[in-house]
Amino acid sequence: MAKIKRKIYILIYFVITLTIVTTGYQTKQVSFNKINYSNNHSALLTMHANTIDLHIPESSFNKIKIGIIDTGFIPTIPFLNITWANSDFTPALSHHGIIVASLIGAKKNNYSMGFQGVLPGVHIVAFNIPSNHFNSLELAHGINQLTNQHVDIINVSLSTSVSTPELYKSIVRAIKHGIVIIASSGNTYNNIYNYPASYPLPGLISVGALDKNLNILSSTTVNRRVDVYAPGQAIHSINYNNTSHKYQQEIFSGTSVSTPYVTVLAALLKAKNPKLSPQEIAFVIQQTALSYESEWWGQNEQIKLIDFRKTLNYRNEGN
Repeated sequence: MAKIKRKIYILIYFVITLTIVTTGYQTKQVSFNKINYSNNHSALLTMHANTIDLHIPESSFNKIKIGIIDTGFIPTIPFLNITWANSDFTPALSHHGIIVASLIGAKKNNYSMGFQGVLPGVHIVAFNIPSNHFNSLELAHGINQLTNQHVDIINVSLSTSVSTPELYKSIVRAIKHGIVIIASSGNTYNNIYNYPASYPLPGLISVGALDKNLNILSSTTVNRRVDVYAPGQAIHSINYNNTSHKYQQEIFSGTSVSTPYVTVLAALLKAKNPKLSPQEIAFVIQQTALSYESEWWGQNEQIKLIDFRKTLNYRNEGN
């Protein structure tokens, strides 16, 4: 009889313990089944990002670090969860980096005027390049510094027509350290090769921009190195006004604002499966993108539009 009671006590203890553990685990899930922010609803709808049924552990999400190399940052941005990879904040006429970072991770508060990014509060590590110092060598230096910060993804909504050994090596080094590079193809209205987007390296994704009709945005740089496209016309984000010293919502177009959407998708994929390599993340995003014929300056181009739902539900049947 004593043995029976002991077994019952053990069973009750096991059930209670399991319930507590399970309940605790469930309350620490981050749900992305309602990425449907009114600011850019149509863009998110285009990429099937508004109906994601994805649940990942909060711990996995909190470990994600998105690196951004850009220009025009200021030291304090109260609606971003941001740390710095350098400390050069030379006053700038424009604040390109704030626009890009806000689209990715702005939190909804009084400073953001109700705007929030696709991943509000995600950890951003930024490297600021003063506008008058922007060149290939500074890009390489910034990428190396972000690599040293052990970020998971680097968003490069910048480009240069000048390729240097230093820039190429910095990209190779970042990928070897497990970092996915998401780079804008450029906004030159032609088909030149810009860098780092045009390096033919697995683990690097070159991004073009689409207009509201899902044709290639006229300003987009189009060449055979462009891997995927995302909406890039009339995208809402936050800018900083140098005159009023206040933040304000504005509308932007170009590959600078299409690239962050691919960065967000890569971050979610990494959070869902932290073991994926940069090459695997790039492969899955491209493999699951919607392929169709688009128009650009009167000619047809076969392109790929990223698809959040297909990418995040992807299963490799070979494994």
